[in-house]
Amino acid sequence: MLPEYFTLYTTAARGEVMRRLKLVPDANGKVEVLRPMDTTLGPGRPQPQAVHPLLAYADLLLTADPRNREVAHLLHEHYLSHLA
Repeated sequence: MLPEYFTLYTTAARGEVMRRLKLVPDANGKVEVLRPMDTTLGPGRPQPQAVHPLLAYADLLLTADPRNREVAHLLHEHYLSHLA
């Protein structure tokens, strides 16, 4: 089963991302390219080059897929529970 959409967080220019991934503009496309959020959230990233778990958690919760919600719960347990 394919995901509803793909979200890519990058600081690269849009044209560069499209060229490297061979993306074609489509108003109804399933690829969303966003700038990464500020890094002032403090520690918690499993890897420095990965998006902050809080952002991944929020994205997963917004979907209707129960599997995504399960992964969001795991992210919360492992990386975010100390924030509460």
